[in-house]
Amino acid sequence: MRIGHLIVIAALAGIAGAASAQPPGMMPPGMMPPDLRPPVVVDGTSGPARLQLGQLIEVRLPVQAGTGYSWFADDTSSKLEYIDESKYHPWGEPQLMGGKQTQMFIYRAIAPGAATLRFAYRRPWLPGEPPAQTVEQRVIIMPWRR
Repeated sequence: MRIGHLIVIAALAGIAGAASAQPPGMMPPGMMPPDLRPPVVVDGTSGPARLQLGQLIEVRLPVQAGTGYSWFADDTSSKLEYIDESKYHPWGEPQLMGGKQTQMFIYRAIAPGAATLRFAYRRPWLPGEPPAQTVEQRVIIMPWRR
């Protein structure tokens, strides 16, 4: 073997040894375990949602298409990471112009503790107008466990 190969092998062995030095059940700093559980789904009228660290939550709110109103997240928490937002027609419902839709917000729990998500139903081109409706969703985040 050449000296270059030995250096590479020694470096890789050192990295592998450092990675395995973590206590069992502990995640390396800055890394979250992949969460294969289905997300917790709430509709804005639910009580506090309970999540484990890394788990997703979907907040689903009704929207009346054609009115100009949409839901906007007014306040986020440092304990929840915003992932995505989308609108869709309820499954099995006819897709009528001006019909009912659902707006979905997805967040990931990134720190243990309590958080509150706030949403306002308003027209975006009228920033001074008070929202037609508001929703608060409380979330309690538990530490991650195996």
